[in-house]
Amino acid sequence: YQRRVHGGKTTGLKLHYKGCTFHRVVKGFMAQGGDFANNDGTGGESIYGGKFRDENFTLKHDKAGVLSMANAGKDANGSQFFITFAKQPHLDDKHVVFGHVVEGMDVLRKMETVPVAEKSRPVQPIVIADCGVLDSEGKPKIRKPRVEPVEIPKAKEETEEELEEEEQEEEEEEEEVEEEKEVSEEEEEEVKPNTKKHVSTKEKEKDVSKHKVKEKTKLKEKEKEKEKEKGKKKKKKKKKKKKKKKKKKEKKKKALREGFKTKKKKKKKKKKYS
Repeated sequence: YQRRVHGGKTTGLKLHYKGCTFHRVVKGFMAQGGDFANNDGTGGESIYGGKFRDENFTLKHDKAGVLSMANAGKDANGSQFFITFAKQPHLDDKHVVFGHVVEGMDVLRKMETVPVAEKSRPVQPIVIADCGVLDSEGKPKIRKPRVEPVEIPKAKEETEEELEEEEQEEEEEEEEVEEEKEVSEEEEEEVKPNTKKHVSTKEKEKDVSKHKVKEKTKLKEKEKEKEKEKGKKKKKKKKKKKKKKKKKKEKKKKALREGFKTKKKKKKKKKKYS
């Protein structure tokens, strides 16, 4: 059975009545609602898309609380409906009855007494606070919420500049380790004591003493030079670290401004001179 009629408009909105208003209330006649798109009787959409055909006219508008489809003529049912305040036989065979009020007739009577303005629009808005589906026993069906696909954020693509900087940092660390090894080896060689004893003659003893004095002075000079070199190296390391920190801070700022997107260089257009 094909319910849909070609040419019906679709809204692209979620198809439910929650938050929808009753835009028309006529005392002694009916309350009309279901226009979830515009809330003024000009919009709406069926679950089949656009409009759908009349199903049957077996049920009649024979009492208050009858739930029936509002339409714009034959086979033009959308999402708008109305609830009768009394028997309305002149609507039989024109509007499809599909239900009736089970509980809450007192609420329907309060709706009937609400003051209205132009086009029978209620001055005080009457809103559908919630909606749902009932089972065969009249209890609300609990539907499982739709699990929407979660977008997995793409891994941040490292730029060529970042890769080059990482390589440079690794090379610098390796160089520092090698320099420290060389310095430690030189210190070990210099610290080795002179185990040979010169006890043959007085002259030899004098020569040995002079030689020791010279060695001591040389060692002192070498130690001073090494201390100077170490101080220079430490200063260089500090400068390098400061530069790295500055670069990282600047990159973070740029990333925050640009939303982690690398800027594309715009090509300058050459002006043509006539």
